[in-house]
Amino acid sequence: MTPRVALVTGAGGGLGRAICRALADDGVTVVATDRTVELMDRLDDCRRVALDVTDAASVRAAADWVRGEVGRLDVLVNNAGIIGYFPVAEADPEDVIRHFQVNTFGALRTTHAFLDQLAATRGRVVNVTSESYRFRTPFQPYQSTKLALEGLSDVLRRELAPIGIGVTTVRPGAIETELFRAMASIGPPADGSRLAAPFARFARALERRPPKRVSAPEDVARVVLRAATDRRPRAHYEINNMLALRIAAVLPSRLADAAVARILR
Repeated sequence: MTPRVALVTGAGGGLGRAICRALADDGVTVVATDRTVELMDRLDDCRRVALDVTDAASVRAAADWVRGEVGRLDVLVNNAGIIGYFPVAEADPEDVIRHFQVNTFGALRTTHAFLDQLAATRGRVVNVTSESYRFRTPFQPYQSTKLALEGLSDVLRRELAPIGIGVTTVRPGAIETELFRAMASIGPPADGSRLAAPFARFARALERRPPKRVSAPEDVARVVLRAATDRRPRAHYEINNMLALRIAAVLPSRLADAAVARILR
C-alpha cells in the first residue's frame, strides 16, 4: 500500500533529491525539506518547505505547516546528513557536536515533532544511516553519528510499535553524492596539530583505496522507497554493503586497533 504523503529531510542534496523523485514517481505526495527552500529549486514536482533539523523551532514550524497545508503525514524520511574529516580530539567540540545535531538528533527532533501526525495514520519513519556505523575509523565523527542513529532507531522502533508507527533504517554503502566527493578534498588540520602526520597518512590511505563499488543515488532511493512502502517492512535495509566492513566489525578490538595503527604509521 503506497502512503499518501511523505516528508524528506535533506532534500537539497543528491540522495535527498533522488528519494523525493522516487517517492513522487510512485504516486506519493512529497514534502521536500532542507535548510532553505532555494536548496530545492530542482524539485518542482514536490511541496517545498524550509526545515533545519538542528533548530527545534524550525522543525515545529514545518510540522505545523504540514498539518495545516497538507493535512496528514504517512512517512517521515530522515535523510539530512553532513560529513567531515578532521582530528576529532583537537577540533572545537562544538564542531563535532554539530555533526551529531544534524546526523543523529535531527532525526529525533523530526520524529518528535511529527509524532501526532504519524500516529494518526499509523505511519512510518525511515532513518537513513550508513554501513560505516559498523567500524569507526579515526578523524571523522560521521560513523559515530550513524552508530548513535542506529541505536535510537532501535529504541524508537520498539517503543512506537504498540501505537502502530513503524521505524526502519536504510544502511547504504558508498553513494555518488556530495558527501562521497568530500573524500577527495580533505584539507590539512589546523596549524600546530599534534596529529598532522597521522592525519596526512589517513588522508593518503583514503585516496589510495577508494571504495570499489559506489551506488548511484537513484539505486539507494529505490531501497528507501521499499522501506517506506513495504507492507511488512524489515527493521533494516541494506544496499552495497562491504563484506570487509562486516569482518572488521567483529574483530577483537586489539586486532582492529592494530590494523588502523598500521595505516597511521
